[in-house]
Amino acid sequence: MAAFGKLTTTRSPDANGFYTINSITGERNSITVSGLMPTGSVAPGNCLDASTCFASDNLLRPLQGGRTQLSSNGFNVAYANGTYANYFFASFLSPPAYLEFYSVPPFGFIPPGGPQPPDSELTGTFQATPIPGPLPVAGVLSGLGWARQLRRRSAAAAALQARQGAARIRQLNPRWPTQPDARCRFRTSDILRVKQALYR
Repeated sequence: MAAFGKLTTTRSPDANGFYTINSITGERNSITVSGLMPTGSVAPGNCLDASTCFASDNLLRPLQGGRTQLSSNGFNVAYANGTYANYFFASFLSPPAYLEFYSVPPFGFIPPGGPQPPDSELTGTFQATPIPGPLPVAGVLSGLGWARQLRRRSAAAAALQARQGAARIRQLNPRWPTQPDARCRFRTSDILRVKQALYR
């Protein structure tokens, strides 16, 4: 399973250093991303029952001082084939881990033992790293990657963009650590485990 993409966020962080994700493009296993679901939305199938669902907050922050980059609510992505995913940091697990909850129609409630195929919940790593961008108005560009490297811009193009945009970016957005664009990746474990702690 492999995926990549780009996210854009607000320019200014909140008190906890989180930026709000505004949009996303990309693909998962060659399936195109339809878009980012709104803040506070629930990915279809991501409910234990009619009254216990897991809503997103669409927050992302730079990797600094050991802080997690996603919250426990994470963000929801809709795909062109009608499937959905929620990416979040499961701080309640031991040890804590980044997870991808992936749901496939027809959608129902999550069973007591955790998602069952074709739905899944995968552990992995998530890292967003600032990269140069051509415009100073974007908050963050990041990519999602499972089991393969992200697509990379050429060094020459990146250097040119950095020279053109670095001064303006720092002027307009001094709190962002470098440029307001980032790439990140999410890599699943070699052994995919269904996390059951959430459903006990």
